[in-house]
Amino acid sequence: MAAPINGRLARIAACYWQASARLNAYDKPCITEAPNLIARLRGLHDYAAMVNEYQVRCYILWEAEVRQPGSRKVEHAKAALLASNPENYLKQPQEYLGIEVVIRLLFGEGRQARGLQLASNYGPYLSYLRDSQLGPNMLGIDSDRLAAEYARSIGVNVITANAAELPFAGNGFDLVFSHNFLVFNYEERLDRFRPGRHGTEPFLARVLSEVSRVLRPGGIFISSQEYLGGDQVGQVNLNPHPDFQESWFNRRETPLLKELQVFKKA
Repeated sequence: MAAPINGRLARIAACYWQASARLNAYDKPCITEAPNLIARLRGLHDYAAMVNEYQVRCYILWEAEVRQPGSRKVEHAKAALLASNPENYLKQPQEYLGIEVVIRLLFGEGRQARGLQLASNYGPYLSYLRDSQLGPNMLGIDSDRLAAEYARSIGVNVITANAAELPFAGNGFDLVFSHNFLVFNYEERLDRFRPGRHGTEPFLARVLSEVSRVLRPGGIFISSQEYLGGDQVGQVNLNPHPDFQESWFNRRETPLLKELQVFKKA
């Protein structure tokens, strides 16, 4: 028999299921039709045509790599290709359930927090936030120009920017969040193909440093499905949030929350 849920866990579980219902009910055409509409921005008929084009580009780059092993031009092209994977345009608000729960628990529905989403793509979750009480002060960045263009066309504030060089002043955000972006295979490829002007400093280290810089003291960083090491975030003045340790999340009542890490800037 499962152990009884105490008051705090009951609140988390209630928030979890309420947020899940709201996110699943958010099915606006600008979100459900996004893959095909973004394909048309690229001058293609539909999403299937965009997938075919992407596969052709992958094959061309593979051939180029075989002919020119170690070519910096080819490596840069592969890095650019990473950000334009059509699968990114399939993202739906439901994927951000864990982040939504933590935002609700920390900020409620009435407080106007200023937040930033890293790698927001075309802004499916930001669109949802825009229509909630937290929405007006939320914005996103993404390296995919097409995704950012589409986001703005549906009234979502997404700018084209590099997460390792955030174009914002310091101490300006209450909240920064990231979902399935700072993952090892992506970081490794970026470090190999696009070291940038910071030389050999790893991409993840640069991003975490930037997150800490733009957060106000006491600001929150939510990381979803990224499994960051404590030493990595600790080096940039981000510490595990005392109210959101693993023991709160690793329960049957809220299964997706165990993929979250919540940090607080000192």
